[in-house]
Amino acid sequence: MNPRLRALLFTALTLSLASCEMGPADYEGEEGIDMRLKVMTYNLRIASEEDGANNWPYRKAAAKKGIEDNDIDIVGLQEARPAQFTDLQGLLTEYTGIGTGGGNDDGKECPIFYKTGRFDCVDSGLFWLSFTPEEESKSWDSTYHRTAAWVILKDKESGGEVFFINTHLDHQGAVARFWGMHLILKEIQKRQQSGYKVVLTGDFNAVRTADEVAQIFSYTDTVSGKRLDYTRDTAETKTRADGTNGEPGGTSHDFGAIAPADRKCIDYIFVSGGTRVLSYEVLPDKDPESNGYYSDHNPVQAEVWF
Repeated sequence: MNPRLRALLFTALTLSLASCEMGPADYEGEEGIDMRLKVMTYNLRIASEEDGANNWPYRKAAAKKGIEDNDIDIVGLQEARPAQFTDLQGLLTEYTGIGTGGGNDDGKECPIFYKTGRFDCVDSGLFWLSFTPEEESKSWDSTYHRTAAWVILKDKESGGEVFFINTHLDHQGAVARFWGMHLILKEIQKRQQSGYKVVLTGDFNAVRTADEVAQIFSYTDTVSGKRLDYTRDTAETKTRADGTNGEPGGTSHDFGAIAPADRKCIDYIFVSGGTRVLSYEVLPDKDPESNGYYSDHNPVQAEVWF
């Protein structure tokens, strides 16, 4: 990105985030919860006949197994066309799916599935990453109508509540990715000032050094002092896609066409700053049992303890 544009964007980001601050009297902290969660981000890849044997009808059983076998509590999905969402509703019988209704070109929707038996849904919604977030729209240099879906879940056992937000930033528009994430951070700031623990998942279509992702690392709410941590950095144990322990590689592989050394990490899980992250894992390219691809991305999971 042009250095001058970068400076203007970061200045605007700082001013805009400061403008939506709440007063100290509005802050209702929830610091005493004990909630251990397994969360996942998973770009499904749209259903496309061009994928041949890797098309969705041949992969949906692996998608179900990837979520259920890893005992995922909450998963943020990307590229879930309505028919894929319906498939997963039927396959994931112990889960509830929310967050459809946006991004109707090429299936760039971002639904969230959560364990029905573990959580009560307090509230949920979605907004568009545009000048008019309340209505279906796109702005800046975005190719598609991009959205962020969110849900507030209450753990039935601990009583703790978590704000989970999931997105898929544009694959071409760097300015749209930046301002889209800016809108998401404003929403997260509001929720953190209300005391919620936060999980942010998504395919950001950018590496961590890109401005659109770097702003997450520099974000701190000036009222509550809260930030976000990248689970890949703070995890106590890390597992690579080949099952070995160590620093994981990239997450986008085009159904195995991209060599492991050349893959980029563009799929992320962030959590409230200071959260204990027990583990971080990039799942294998393929389901070990069927030897079929999960997607053209690796699902990523983390176990966190609020």
